[in-house]
Amino acid sequence: NPTPTLTSSTAARTQCNNTTFNYTPGGNVATAVYSWSRAAVAGISNATANGNGDPAETLVNTTTAPVTVNYIYTVTAYGCTNPVTYTIPVTVYPTPAVDLTNPFPTVVCENDPVSYTFSSLTSGTTFTWSRAAVAGISNGAVVSNATGVINETLNNTTTAPVNVTYTYTLSANGCSGTGGSFVVTVNPIPVLSSTLAPTGICSNTTFNYTATSATPGTTFSWSRPLIAGISNDPATGTDANISEILENTTTAPITVPYTFTLTANGCTNTQVVNVIVSPEPIMTSTDHIGQICEGVPFTYTPLSSLANTTFSWTREAFAGNSAATGTGVINETLINNDINPAGVNYFYTLTSNGCSNSEPYPVSVVIVPAPTVTVN
Repeated sequence: NPTPTLTSSTAARTQCNNTTFNYTPGGNVATAVYSWSRAAVAGISNATANGNGDPAETLVNTTTAPVTVNYIYTVTAYGCTNPVTYTIPVTVYPTPAVDLTNPFPTVVCENDPVSYTFSSLTSGTTFTWSRAAVAGISNGAVVSNATGVINETLNNTTTAPVNVTYTYTLSANGCSGTGGSFVVTVNPIPVLSSTLAPTGICSNTTFNYTATSATPGTTFSWSRPLIAGISNDPATGTDANISEILENTTTAPITVPYTFTLTANGCTNTQVVNVIVSPEPIMTSTDHIGQICEGVPFTYTPLSSLANTTFSWTREAFAGNSAATGTGVINETLINNDINPAGVNYFYTLTSNGCSNSEPYPVSVVIVPAPTVTVN
């Protein structure tokens, strides 16, 4: 009788984890029995096994590296067993998985990059990721990016957090791993919904401003530097409200910047609110006219520290003269019915660029009565 032999290929084989190994033995004797055995192997969860013909067993690799399993075949026919055994090596590739010691990003601020490099403990693993378009995120969809690296800046066009889902697939050695997904919350940058250019104020008046934002939960702080021409010391605040009197010591409008810091959901933004402080007009002409004889016309021309100033004045009634008002130059003839000189005050209000002096400026004049002759 011929010695039974195995003539089917014994070349090394590879397969993916959790797949079935099939092998159909063949030889020179049609009635031969092909017996196989497989020892337990570290990294393969299957226990030792044996049988005849096709093993048809699912091999489980519990590691992150390839593990080789050897199937040993013995051939028997006509009561004779071939003393030569045949080894068929089967390399079982692991199922690649994401290395979870490298955690996924979970929260970013708008305009900060989502940055993540996929990694696996299985050598040679490749990754492909995708991201659908999401309402509230201006970025377009990303389909099947095979770089294995996420590095993009997401723009949240809303005032609320928006969740973005990244999905991924992976493979190594021709074997697919278990894909998955993770969610990144994109928080909006808080911005001021209140105006950045509030109505200007006049010197020595109160600037009131309340900062607002459409992003819920926004907190505010602010600072104002020392500004040349503004007498106020630097100032800071820890809320949304500004209320302070600003003094412009010059003859020109001055822009005063307030820098606001806004914080919401861990995201911070700074914006500048500018208010223009116009100067208060100051009377630069003399504040006294001197002595004027009654019945003699006199004039007084007011002057101001600021161009384009308009002047208005009032005068009280006194010694036979009715009260009077006017604008610009004083041009009057006053009487004095008393025997003594009479002092009278004119009060000027100056207006320039919508700003007036906080207190009227007095201008004094003394009206001297005409001498009288007494006949005895």
